[in-house]
Amino acid sequence: MLELLQLEERSQPSFLLAGTVNSFLVPPLSAMVADQQQATADLQFQFTTLQNFFVSPANTVPGANTVVSRMVGDWQRVLTDRAAVTAVAAADTLFIQAAARATASEGDPIDMLVLQFGPAFGFNPLAPLASLSNQANAAVSNPQSQFIVNSNLQAFNPFVSSPVPIAQTTVAVNFAIFVFPGTFPSPFPGG
Repeated sequence: MLELLQLEERSQPSFLLAGTVNSFLVPPLSAMVADQQQATADLQFQFTTLQNFFVSPANTVPGANTVVSRMVGDWQRVLTDRAAVTAVAAADTLFIQAAARATASEGDPIDMLVLQFGPAFGFNPLAPLASLSNQANAAVSNPQSQFIVNSNLQAFNPFVSSPVPIAQTTVAVNFAIFVFPGTFPSPFPGG
C-alpha cells in the first residue's frame, strides 16, 4: 500500500515514457548522421569528378588538387560526425541510466523499470541512440568510401600531386567520455 501511495504522489511522469529521448536527444544526432551522409555522397561525387580528368576542374593540377582537397574535407566531416554521434549517444545513454538509478534510489523506480524491462515489451527508449551510433560507424566502414580514402588517387587522375591516400591526410577524432570505473553501466552492452 505504501508503494501505491508513493506512486500516487509522483509529481512528474517518467521522462522516458514522455518521449524525451525521441523529442530532445535524437534530433541533434540525426542531424549529424545526415551531415555525415551528405559528406559521404559528396566524397563519392568528387571521386567521380576526379576520375574524369579530361574535363574541368580535374583536367589541371590545381583543379585536380582542389577536388582532392574537397574529398579530404568530406572524409574529415565523416570522421568528425562519427566521433560526435558516438560520444553524444554514449553520454546521453549514461546520463539516462544515471538519472534512472538516482530516481530509483529516491523511491521512484519507473524509469529504471522502463530501462530494464521495456525492451522485452518492445519499448526501448535507448534504441534510437544506439541505432544512430551504429549508422555513424557504418558510414565510416562503407566499402566504397574505404576504397576511395585508401587509394592512391594518382592512379585515377595523373594531375593529382600526391600519392598519399586521403585516410593518411585526415585525423581520427575521438571525444572521450571519462567515467570512473563501476560508476555507470556500459552505454551499449555488447556493442
